[in-house]
Amino acid sequence: MQCSKYLSYLKIPYVIIWTFFLGVMFFVPNVVLAKDTLASVLAKASQQEMVALEYREVKHMIFLHDPIEVSGRMFVAGNDFVLEQLQSQRMLLTADQHRLRFYIPSKGMRHSKMMTSSMVRKGLQFFKPLMSGDQAALERVFEIQFSVQPKGNWILILTPKKLEEAFFSKVFIEGKEGKPAYYSRLEMADGSRSEWFFSILPVSGKNKQIMQMLMQESKG
Repeated sequence: MQCSKYLSYLKIPYVIIWTFFLGVMFFVPNVVLAKDTLASVLAKASQQEMVALEYREVKHMIFLHDPIEVSGRMFVAGNDFVLEQLQSQRMLLTADQHRLRFYIPSKGMRHSKMMTSSMVRKGLQFFKPLMSGDQAALERVFEIQFSVQPKGNWILILTPKKLEEAFFSKVFIEGKEGKPAYYSRLEMADGSRSEWFFSILPVSGKNKQIMQMLMQESKG
């Protein structure tokens, strides 16, 4: 399978980057409390300096009988982003302010896109308002439902206003009161869906070094 076809099959960079940043915006201790509003959550999210987490993704594709499960770890710091899938096949997806890179070591497969390319810009328009804490921009792109449930769980549901320009029809993010997000579900227009389960990692000098090493590996 050629790299471009593989990227299309996984809907990279849209699904992975979008879901990653959706999860990242909530990975601050004590982010959501019953008294909080979407505005206060976005403000806290935009103040983060670095996030490190482990993830498990379960993909339910309409053209496959059984779900696909993968897992790995992710890092974001400033304009730099690293996703390292460890199971079932190791791969790297990284981005900085200049390029988006995809690398499968076992196949020697590399692919990159300029961050200014139309494909990447189209994905960026959806998650940039989240990372900047720009509620007005977020509301221009999505119909937003944000609530804190009686039992303490908080739920954010985002529905793109222009479905024809999006690669998903709805996004659900859920967490517990006073805790970061632990679950996200991305529903695709064709009926496929992707479920993500998160656990936070400590921000340490070791994780910062790992992120830098993985970024360098992706560049070759």
